[in-house]
Amino acid sequence: MEMAVVDCLGKALHWPENLLFAGGGGGTLVDTSCEAILCALAARDRKLADIGGKRIGDLVVYWSDQTHFALRKATRIAGIQRIALSPAELRAGEPTWTRG
Repeated sequence: MEMAVVDCLGKALHWPENLLFAGGGGGTLVDTSCEAILCALAARDRKLADIGGKRIGDLVVYWSDQTHFALRKATRIAGIQRIALSPAELRAGEPTWTRG
């Protein structure tokens, strides 16, 4: 049913065919921001399977102290390690990654 609803909505909004389930695309309907973020993190894991687990460092999640709590919650649920990067390191252009 979700696939039919997403395709119907996509057609109503004149999305390109490749964004619809019928055209090989698709999407998902979610109730909360945390659920949406988890879907994005699941896509991250799917991409990781394509590029190989050794490249996990290439797929990162950035947030600041202004980010909605749902992102922190979703990354914990997904088992993503927290690594801190200070603003001073960013300004210097040579960050040193530390566990936060």
